[in-house]
Amino acid sequence: MGQVVVINVVWVGFLAGLLAGLTKTGWSVTVGQSTTGVKERLLKELGVTVQPDRSDWQRFLPVLLHYLFSIFFALFFIFWANFDGQITRGQGSLYGLLVFLCFEWVLYPLLRIQRPFWRRPILEQGLSLAGYLLWAVTVYLVALGLPASGVFL
Repeated sequence: MGQVVVINVVWVGFLAGLLAGLTKTGWSVTVGQSTTGVKERLLKELGVTVQPDRSDWQRFLPVLLHYLFSIFFALFFIFWANFDGQITRGQGSLYGLLVFLCFEWVLYPLLRIQRPFWRRPILEQGLSLAGYLLWAVTVYLVALGLPASGVFL
């Protein structure tokens, strides 16, 4: 991959991750899911304590983690799509499903951030899956709309 392609993938991935993060936040707010609880527990597992009487910078740590996650995995998707277009199947929803399964069914239960999937209500899982799918489709559409990304139909 050439240097120009890498630079294009990075700026498109950053923009796609930012917009997809906004989409996932909007979805979570619309359906009434907590947008910071999981991130606060993840920060705690990483050794960062977020106090109830948080200072200004601590208040934004869960939000920052959300957008860093979104940008990182959008970059990963666009890099991957440049090498193997199969990941774009379903307009990116295959990738959203993979990220959902890796985090919600494997990583979070292993870190004891969430209950295992068999102990979570099916509606909660369905809403979470829909959020990941919307997030991934948003990444795909931004990458598709900006041909510099190298992602094509």
